[in-house]
Amino acid sequence: MSQTIRKIAAIVGGIAVGRIVLALVAMICSMLFRPSQTFTSSNQEPANSSLTYISVLLGWLFASFYGAYTGIVFARSSRVAVACIIGGIFLVVAVTNMIISPFPLWIGVASIIIIISGTYSGYVKAPNASAQNKQVAAG
Repeated sequence: MSQTIRKIAAIVGGIAVGRIVLALVAMICSMLFRPSQTFTSSNQEPANSSLTYISVLLGWLFASFYGAYTGIVFARSSRVAVACIIGGIFLVVAVTNMIISPFPLWIGVASIIIIISGTYSGYVKAPNASAQNKQVAAG
């Protein structure tokens, strides 16, 4: 497989894994932190609880971490570029979500910081392909 196709597949795979993780965190948090009232556009009280904000931030943290990690593992090269593209796409989605949804400004700022931190953590924790190749060649 050519390097370009591998990188594109790694980016798409990283975004898919991040999206699945984001959905799982949202689902788990909605089961744990069930609001007492039904959320409607006129009644935004349940959406304004701190537990809702925490679940949003946790979702972005885990999604950016596992998305970047998965993309880097599959790409095997251009680790920084792959992580930046995946993190950048998650940033665009988060900012769009914050503009469309009625979230406070501090949640938007915290989401940006958390997505950058999660992407960087995924980059740092992902195994280095050149180190793996040296171990395989030596072993």
